[in-house]
Amino acid sequence: MKKHRSKHTPKATYQIVDIKKEIPEKQLATLGAMALAFNEAEAALDRLFFTVTDLTDALQLEVSTRIGGLDGKVEIVKKGAAQFFTDTELLHLQELLGAGVFGNLKDYRDGVIHARHLNPATGVGTKVDRRAQVFDYLVKENALNAAYDLLVAVRKELDESVILVQGIKALNVLAGDDPNREQLEAKLKASRSQFQLYQSERLGLPPLPEFPSELELRKADFLANTAQTAILMSWFLDQPFQMRQYHRNVAFLDSPPAWVPRPPPEEEKK
Repeated sequence: MKKHRSKHTPKATYQIVDIKKEIPEKQLATLGAMALAFNEAEAALDRLFFTVTDLTDALQLEVSTRIGGLDGKVEIVKKGAAQFFTDTELLHLQELLGAGVFGNLKDYRDGVIHARHLNPATGVGTKVDRRAQVFDYLVKENALNAAYDLLVAVRKELDESVILVQGIKALNVLAGDDPNREQLEAKLKASRSQFQLYQSERLGLPPLPEFPSELELRKADFLANTAQTAILMSWFLDQPFQMRQYHRNVAFLDSPPAWVPRPPPEEEKK
């Protein structure tokens, strides 16, 4: 899903020419769906934030948009939910919003959205992070679909947690002999069961796929760059003579060195 790229390991950089032509339409659509699914999961987190903090409508966005990043909002949500949830429910929410689930999906979404040099053959894109950190992310369709399904499941759990908190708050203000209390307690019991069911459904989903091995990546890199070189050469030969002459004259001034395909690892001479 994600791999740190060492500064000391030389890597071929794939330079995409036409995104819509080189990346399959279905893969692009899945990428967009995954990004939108994350937005909906984040919106569900906002609703939970508003519910546990009891902010007025006028203050909700004023406060939530001034918190530095999602991490701060997640911590406030966990603190706020502690006053309503049982220990088991709180552990469930902490697991859901922890680094292994929501945090992992957020990191993946960020990496995919900011990926550059996406190689269609390997399905790997590169994200340049702070402090000269470079990471490779898996942007293949199966990885995007897995992230999408997990994000939909996360949103369901967060929405149910909102219903649960609202029900608990409503129950807390009812008198012990209120005729509506029994009905509300039954709804709360159903909501608790649904909250647990959604967690079980999420845990039953396939995880994000593992990152390909270095050997697999080098093989795919070789095939992709060889194909791209052929495409570029075909385009170059189709240009009028004067344009080709112009490119030849300025090649040493503003063009990067030509990429020379390397054979797959098992074909290299020892």
